[in-house]
Amino acid sequence: MWKKTLILSFCAIMLTTYGYFIEAEREDGIYRSGETIRFKITGRDKDEKLFYVINYGDGESRPIPLSGDLIECRLNRPGFILVKLFKQGEKKPVKFVPAGAAVDPEKIVSGTPLPDDFHHFWDQLVSNQRQKKLEVLSLKQIESPEPAIRVFTVRIRRGELESSGFLAMPLEVTSGKKYPALLFFGGASWVNADLKLAVRRAKQGAIVYQPDFHAFESLPVLPPKVRTERRRKVRNYQFSHVTDKNLYPLKNIFLRALLAVDFIASRPESNSQKLIAMGGSLGGAQAIAAAALAPDLVTYCIATVPAMSDHFGGKEKHLPGWPNLLAVKPEAEVIAPYFDIVNLLKRVKAPVVFSAGFVDVVVPPASVYAAYNSFTGDKKMVPVKLAGHGANIKNPKGPNALSGGTRDLLNYLKK
Repeated sequence: MWKKTLILSFCAIMLTTYGYFIEAEREDGIYRSGETIRFKITGRDKDEKLFYVINYGDGESRPIPLSGDLIECRLNRPGFILVKLFKQGEKKPVKFVPAGAAVDPEKIVSGTPLPDDFHHFWDQLVSNQRQKKLEVLSLKQIESPEPAIRVFTVRIRRGELESSGFLAMPLEVTSGKKYPALLFFGGASWVNADLKLAVRRAKQGAIVYQPDFHAFESLPVLPPKVRTERRRKVRNYQFSHVTDKNLYPLKNIFLRALLAVDFIASRPESNSQKLIAMGGSLGGAQAIAAAALAPDLVTYCIATVPAMSDHFGGKEKHLPGWPNLLAVKPEAEVIAPYFDIVNLLKRVKAPVVFSAGFVDVVVPPASVYAAYNSFTGDKKMVPVKLAGHGANIKNPKGPNALSGGTRDLLNYLKK
């Protein structure tokens, strides 16, 4: 078993458009329970009136006037602190500069219960799916943006469930050479598979299937009008049918992840000894779902800032992950545990690489650590003090919550 923590940090100063910046004084941003945490402010005009709020995981404080260039606070339990620095009186929504700090993050406990029939629910769905024939409805080669990569549009079906996306592979497969298989899953707002992403990953030495989790037709270029119409069709899907686990859209989204695994594993060009499921945000949740529903095939999983984690985190006084389901739909508590990666991880056999951004307000880092800590298999965490939901808030070209996963992918492909 391996368990490694990689701390990404840097020293270059790049102030925000406001001219001021805030970050935890400690380089890695990680503290112990009860320790004093200092947030330092730089680049502030002496006459500039600023305010801040603090969230310890259970709600924001009232605005507090900033005096000096330090904010001190402490947390006497495992969790995360998020500080937002801003100018009061601005037009809403108020723009803020965030800073985060972790407190004993590897002791964070999930609040999500495990239903008695959780495994039976998913076992039946997987069994029902795999008893049906996997049909390739369409496999059409299209023009590739890279001469060394072949690209196909794909539509497959098993029973009533369909999947669509781009399949990309190096030209060398025509000579019989086999490559590792890579599934790259998209984020919550995606309404089309990403051709350039599939090609870029294939160039790294893999057979890549990049599916659209809504199963829309995969277009090399998505016209704005089509994008708008697709988003209208699936608007608020994450909050639909929240009292029936058989109708909740994430059921089919996760089953499409299983379908994607079985499809790419069946390709003659793929090396069945290496099958990687990878994605960020909701894509990270799909990657974990793929590894959970096909533990016999997925050999490696990379879940960067994975969504759908610890829906019941509020019980443990920390923020749940996207889509903050129970805050929007409290009645969803009857189905939420079935679609929580904390529980899905109990089925995973492959090593999993996680990442968390300390200032991520879409997928709060506590929800990622709740999943990470619950997983008893081989694992690695990539914590990034200055990362929001992927991007580095201080330097766009600096380390972010996604870069560590890419390095792990490249290392795994080279083994």
